[in-house]
Amino acid sequence: MIRLILTAYLFVLPLAWSTTLPGIDPKLSYSTDAVLRARRVTTKSLVYVPEEITFPAGVQEQKFRKALSLMETILNSEEFKIKVIGYQRPGGHSYSSNYLWSDSKKPLTNEEIYEIIMNGDEKMRPETLGEMNINSWVKVCGFFQRALYWCRGTVGSTTPRTSFWITLNWKYYSNMRIEEMTGNIVHEWIHLLGFEHHKGNLDEQVTYVVGEITENMAREILQREKLKPFI
Repeated sequence: MIRLILTAYLFVLPLAWSTTLPGIDPKLSYSTDAVLRARRVTTKSLVYVPEEITFPAGVQEQKFRKALSLMETILNSEEFKIKVIGYQRPGGHSYSSNYLWSDSKKPLTNEEIYEIIMNGDEKMRPETLGEMNINSWVKVCGFFQRALYWCRGTVGSTTPRTSFWITLNWKYYSNMRIEEMTGNIVHEWIHLLGFEHHKGNLDEQVTYVVGEITENMAREILQREKLKPFI
């Protein structure tokens, strides 16, 4: 029921506004030939470029900086490539609504999705191929804004057709773990490449699935570094 409500809300939003909603839980599964398929694709690399970033000073800012530093490591890894290419959902080896800018006549393969991500071709920054450019700011909702849906139920949002900014909701970011931040920023950045939310299960769409892949990998890295995820 919660998912139905969230989905219904999403599709009455302007199409240009792409959001991350809480409570979406992608189930990750990979094809048995994921490694073989990944080997057929040239591994690409992205450079993380912090453009303009604002975040309230304190412990959470330290976590946020750590999350940003993990993104480049994760996206440039062979494991990330294998998981993005090898992802499968019930009934097929592809993502739900796997196309760019609402162009449902041109579905993409998992391999093409990986290449698009790694090309870093942000609509509003066409001159920065190969870069993951991050412009983000944290919105702190005032007392009279807290009743608005964005303030109550949106983790982050972008307007990818007209802006390169990512807006983050302090209600959620004030308590987020590092790995959750990492997954959410990647989710929002992928919107800037042209992957929007469409009809179908949100938890099988590119932004949510790749965000979940990134979050899980960030958690594993933190554990290997013997840094317990922040609570």
